[in-house]
Amino acid sequence: MKLKFTLFFAALLLSSVSTACNFHGGFGIQLPSHAGLLTTLSNVALAEKHGTISTRDKPETILNWQLAQKAKNKPDIDITFYQVLQGHYSTISGHSFRFFDNYQRETAPVEEDVIILSEFSVFGSILEGQLSMHEAMKLELVTITGSEIAKDQVKLWLLDSF
Repeated sequence: MKLKFTLFFAALLLSSVSTACNFHGGFGIQLPSHAGLLTTLSNVALAEKHGTISTRDKPETILNWQLAQKAKNKPDIDITFYQVLQGHYSTISGHSFRFFDNYQRETAPVEEDVIILSEFSVFGSILEGQLSMHEAMKLELVTITGSEIAKDQVKLWLLDSF
């Protein structure tokens, strides 16, 4: 019986390692070092805890489509989206039928890349009118990293779209 429990827990442990995200490797999570990540992470967590933003009531596929309908004329910049609570990367697509697309690169983004740090729940709350994009940026629920020129372009695009 003891052997069965040992094998069961070993299988659980090994299966979690084999399905781990490429960027979190091994046992446990490695937090990326994007500028503003810790501030955005804590602000989003507190906002969800205090009910300032909704906590993912809407299915992601519907949210993805609704965001794409509002976000027109994406700047001609590669933009990565990092979910600060979930720890996953997506690509901002610019398509009219989906805002987020699967992250295709083999490596994590670097400091020079344009990254929007936030969470789906923040964008869902913006769509529902709980807060504006301007408020979300002011409260640091949405943070943009990258070069100053690219950050300004993405910020203006988000403010115009939402």
